[in-house]
Amino acid sequence: MLALLLLLCPSAWANEAPVALAGRAFLAYPGERIVLNGSESYDPDGDTLSFQWVQLWGPGTVLAKADTAAPEFDARLPGTYTFELVVDDGLLASEPDLVDVIVVDPGIGESVEAGGCASSRGTPAVGLALLGLALSGLARRRS
Repeated sequence: MLALLLLLCPSAWANEAPVALAGRAFLAYPGERIVLNGSESYDPDGDTLSFQWVQLWGPGTVLAKADTAAPEFDARLPGTYTFELVVDDGLLASEPDLVDVIVVDPGIGESVEAGGCASSRGTPAVGLALLGLALSGLARRRS
């Protein structure tokens, strides 16, 4: 009977792989509690998903709740933290998806003149230029 069902309706037993969506890159500051967001991940068949996040790059950190859609970590040091998300529907795992959290020092752009007596804040253009460089590097790495 099973063979007849498969012949008449082969899609009845087909299972499509789920899709992991780890979210977009974003900026944060040291000392912040960061929550990643994989809640847009989905399974074309509507199956329940399990989540697995892993840190691939950046200053070492402890990723709490790495088996949920919204794991958390404390961004203690400046740098780019790269995380990978894989979701599983119980039969198939997704292709990995990456997200970067760019933790910037709030003092970026400050400079101290000779003698250390005067300081000046960098212009917003400095921060935007640094962000542009970081994001262009991300785009090249993922291509």
